[in-house]
Amino acid sequence: MARTNEIDERPIMLWCHPRSVSTAFERAFMQRSDEFECLHEPFGDAYYFGPNRASTRYTNANLPKDVKLTSSTFESVFDEILKSRSGKRVFAKDMAYYIFPHLKERNLPLDKMVNTFLIRDPHKAVPSFYKLSINESTGWGYFDPNEMGYKQLKDLFDFVVEKLKQPPILIDSEDLVKNPKEVMKKYCQLVNVNFDERMISWNSTKISKFDKWNGWHE
Repeated sequence: MARTNEIDERPIMLWCHPRSVSTAFERAFMQRSDEFECLHEPFGDAYYFGPNRASTRYTNANLPKDVKLTSSTFESVFDEILKSRSGKRVFAKDMAYYIFPHLKERNLPLDKMVNTFLIRDPHKAVPSFYKLSINESTGWGYFDPNEMGYKQLKDLFDFVVEKLKQPPILIDSEDLVKNPKEVMKKYCQLVNVNFDERMISWNSTKISKFDKWNGWHE
């Protein structure tokens, strides 16, 4: 799929599962803050903390100290992603397991986005997620295999390709780590973005958007 000369203003979604190197992928787009508005796991608010929250992980009694229940719904998050941002294009990364179960019961406008996917070998991702799920730094306390989200990621991928007829754009995190420049250049071509060298190198710094998930990004 070659890049066209037309300006593509559709939000770019990177759908993934936990511990898939997705935050580093997102960080690459954060380097281009003059061109992109990056949204960090926005559907997590609706899934864990909103009025229609699907997860039982957090109850009113065990909410993290710095997190409160919100008014976010899956619909309101989509509205936030799709709103105009003064010439900036939106890049958002999120977990497929947050939204896939709701596709049948809600009219969610995935067709208005460029949906892309990132996956990592479960032999690497699952132990990493397990370790942090029982780590005091995250405050989770237990491992829930349903939150790995591999099946939902596969189901969402099939939905995007078969139902929405969008071309499949899938990245293996191992390829990304081994050949970041080549993979990012190809990805940019497929989502109609000019590649920028800033996407493959940056200085370590605190990112305030990551604060809502304590312990996961150190």
